[in-house]
Amino acid sequence: MRKLKWDSSLAASAQNVANDCPESSLGDSLLGENIYSNYTEFSNALDDMGVETAKMWKSMFKDYKGTSIKMNEATLTSRTARATQMAWATTEFIGCGVKKCGSDPFLQVYKFSVVCHYREKGNILNSNIYEEGAACSACPILTLCEADSGLCV
Repeated sequence: MRKLKWDSSLAASAQNVANDCPESSLGDSLLGENIYSNYTEFSNALDDMGVETAKMWKSMFKDYKGTSIKMNEATLTSRTARATQMAWATTEFIGCGVKKCGSDPFLQVYKFSVVCHYREKGNILNSNIYEEGAACSACPILTLCEADSGLCV
């Protein structure tokens, strides 16, 4: 599994999508995509949304009850599918954007949309999410094992 690297072109692409304040992914892109919308009482929470979103996607793995490393229909349609793109073994690059999408004056909350784009695209039905084995046991050619993380860099 590769360690994700920031890609500014993916960030620009994700920001373009975030600017439309989407509720869900269109799923037709050549890029992997995660979308998360959240509400907060704080209008200046833009910087915090990225961290909160990453924590939320990470927590989805705790809910994962799958018995297979293959992306099956049950996993693809579950909440966990929003997080599996981050763990897809061949995904190497990430870029994200965030947008404050307005407020609800009655509830006194602000809506934010966070979008991340990934290359290579994951969440491919009947494909492995990752390869089984010891950490760094299948690093691609021209990559090395980062001992601290157990990821290929």
